[in-house]
Amino acid sequence: MYKKLIFTLMITTTLSPMAMAAATSGTCGKTYSACHWSLTNGVLTISGNGAMQNYDYNTFPWYSEKSSITSVVVQKGVTSIGDYAFYRMDGVTSITIPDSVKSIGRVAFCQIPGVTSITIPNSVTSIGDSAFYEMTGVKGTLTIPDSVTSIGHAAFRGMTGVTSLTIPNSVTSFEGQAFMNMTGVTGELKIPYGVTSIGVNTFANMTGVTSLTIPDSVKSIGELAFYNMTGVTSLTIPDGASIGENAFVGVEPSTLTISASQLEAYLGTGAGGLKVGDDGKINIICTSGDCETYLKEKYKDDSTMLAALGLIDPNTVQGGDDGDLSGTGENQGGDVSGGDGETVSGGSEGSGEGSNEGVGGSDVSGNSDVVTQSATTRNIKRIYTVEEAAAVSKPTGNTFRLRYK
Repeated sequence: MYKKLIFTLMITTTLSPMAMAAATSGTCGKTYSACHWSLTNGVLTISGNGAMQNYDYNTFPWYSEKSSITSVVVQKGVTSIGDYAFYRMDGVTSITIPDSVKSIGRVAFCQIPGVTSITIPNSVTSIGDSAFYEMTGVKGTLTIPDSVTSIGHAAFRGMTGVTSLTIPNSVTSFEGQAFMNMTGVTGELKIPYGVTSIGVNTFANMTGVTSLTIPDSVKSIGELAFYNMTGVTSLTIPDGASIGENAFVGVEPSTLTISASQLEAYLGTGAGGLKVGDDGKINIICTSGDCETYLKEKYKDDSTMLAALGLIDPNTVQGGDDGDLSGTGENQGGDVSGGDGETVSGGSEGSGEGSNEGVGGSDVSGNSDVVTQSATTRNIKRIYTVEEAAAVSKPTGNTFRLRYK
């Protein structure tokens, strides 16, 4: 009886460490031999020769230990990272992904704020929905490798510490919100050639971008796709792409490269706008069609916009009914349009050399030789000398800021 009791106690003592080890290692592959995991001193190691299994937000095997994990090391041989594999593991500060991984699953690294840098290897071809969502601690440059062809919904959303983003030409599709709220990104943003559609809110709130180029391959731009990209000063929009409602709200470039056929879509239904620069100008490079006629009609009652676009002389003054107006500008009244009223007077350079019957008023004193040219805006008449009229009878690059490519 005494010996039997000792034997029983020895068995109990021997089994206890084995039971503890079972809680810190196991399988995680789609097949038994494909993938294994182990946890030692805060380091979670994933090893094997195959794909990880997909999980839900609370079913991955190390879920009960996640608060103690500080580092994730995926070893070479593992071919995929499963859905929700490391979801909200708040204590993790470093992640290693080997160049054997071809796909990163949905929500795989979602909301891990302690990681300051992430390297996506040049073997990954697809990045799942919300894969790196709100990894707010990642700083500096984020480079998506040339191997990646597809990027899922909200894949990099909320990575606010990223200041430079490189999207390779290998990417042919990305879903809505893919780069939304990446507010730290600055400088130039180029959409890869080969992308055919840009989804809803894809680049919304990227407030530091200054130059935005969308390639000719893009045929569809979704609603709010570039919403609130307030820093953009230069924007290129391809001909033929459909533009969703509010796609460019908040994007008000001072230089816009666009075709005449796209202007209406860009400026209509709240899609986007134009911004007068600090120099009082807006530069539109018209790639095809007649942008000038459309803009004149759209802003026919807005002399400030017409002047900023170079479609009327900025020194032209529009009079109201029965107005007495004096000119301003370099010629001190050289270009003045009156209303239905009485007298329009020139400035110092234009007076005392004769008079002609005025346009829009009963008397005009100015240069001895005057001709008139009608502007498109209602009630505007422009007065030139014969020499001036000859010089501006046809729009030129110097006279109009509206340029043709």
